[in-house]
Amino acid sequence: MLRKRSVFTELEHYFNDDWKVTGKFSYTSNSVMTRMGGASSTSTVLSPSSPNIAGHISDRFDNGGYQIAGSVNLTGKYHLFGRSHDLFGTLSLSKEHMSSTEGYYDASDAFYNGYTFRPWMIAQPDWESPYWRANYRNSFFQRALQLGTRYNFTDKWHLIAGGRYTNFTHYNLADEHNLRRSRSWLTSTKTHRGKVVPYLGLTWDVMPESSLYASYTEIFKPQSYRDENHRTLDPVTGTNYEAGLKQTWFDRRLNTSVALFRITQKNRPIYDSDVNAYHAEGLVRSRGVDFEISGEVLKDWNVFLGYTFNKSEYRETEGRRYQKGGNFSLHTPKHMFRLYTSYRLPGAAHAWTLGGGVSAQTNTSSLYGVKRGGYAIYNANVQYDLNKHCRVSLIGSNLTDRKYYYNQRVSTSGMNNYYGEPRSLWLKVDLKY
Repeated sequence: MLRKRSVFTELEHYFNDDWKVTGKFSYTSNSVMTRMGGASSTSTVLSPSSPNIAGHISDRFDNGGYQIAGSVNLTGKYHLFGRSHDLFGTLSLSKEHMSSTEGYYDASDAFYNGYTFRPWMIAQPDWESPYWRANYRNSFFQRALQLGTRYNFTDKWHLIAGGRYTNFTHYNLADEHNLRRSRSWLTSTKTHRGKVVPYLGLTWDVMPESSLYASYTEIFKPQSYRDENHRTLDPVTGTNYEAGLKQTWFDRRLNTSVALFRITQKNRPIYDSDVNAYHAEGLVRSRGVDFEISGEVLKDWNVFLGYTFNKSEYRETEGRRYQKGGNFSLHTPKHMFRLYTSYRLPGAAHAWTLGGGVSAQTNTSSLYGVKRGGYAIYNANVQYDLNKHCRVSLIGSNLTDRKYYYNQRVSTSGMNNYYGEPRSLWLKVDLKY
């Protein structure tokens, strides 16, 4: 059960043709209750002679929270050395509060046949009497000031430079109760002041239809994970380099882009099962290339094609499991390919649009050696415009009903293995006034 409420407003004021200020405010609240259950075993290998899974678990999650955010954005032009340049600045404030209650229900003495198991075989527990319950409360306060400029050396050379000053505070409250013990804690307030995150970019308009660019920025991401002393971990930090080429074709109806990227991160949260807590440690690096084609190839014929190659590795040894030079993200495919195209029929059939595509990826693995083969998922849709106000669509997903598993970092031989969405058909009606 999900409930979500949102309120937002925006106000713009033009001082003149060059300068504008924009104010934004938003409030969002949500609550969701989820009940789930499943049979699992980390010590059983299924076989016809040993088909039973011992035990099942059930969980109930009651999550909720709200977010308040406001910002003031100023944009304008200034003149220097005989040329016009752009200036932009943003002041933003936000508060986010999240609460979560988790109930755990154990039935380790139950047995199920793994070959004939069906979800409805699991009886619902007494949801008001969990074996273990935990309550978590997190609050984030963030203040940020961003200032930057687009400096135009010539009509073809442009420099984008700026920085973001971030100040945030995090409060964390948690308590746990089970049949054997109870404990609670309030973490110390974590405040990071004076952190400036710079970014820098350079573009060259080789021709009116093509541009080369290079950019650099730093990473600064606050965390809510805790160490064994219940202190919030230091923020994730790092750098992001990117360079690429963007090109337009056919009077800007078709766009192509290719980008090379390199991302380095440290202080990532690493779980330590010995102390049931997280550590901020290590250094990882991801490198790759991203290629896209999107737009109108011919009149009424649109296409999107994307390809991503990504290779990530540990640059330092982290604990017992993560070795220097090893693949950091085993559950991320090294190669990903996406293709989608749609065509609006001509003449008397112009109200009809046909579309289809495929999403494919290479094999993956998990931290525990569970391997997944590569797969391709095919989708298609048909749209019919009754008039300018109403459109009816028939959407088909996974048309071949391909059996596949979601990419999971922590899959084991007995847990965390989830099938992807099976074949489905959707009838959708869009109304516009």
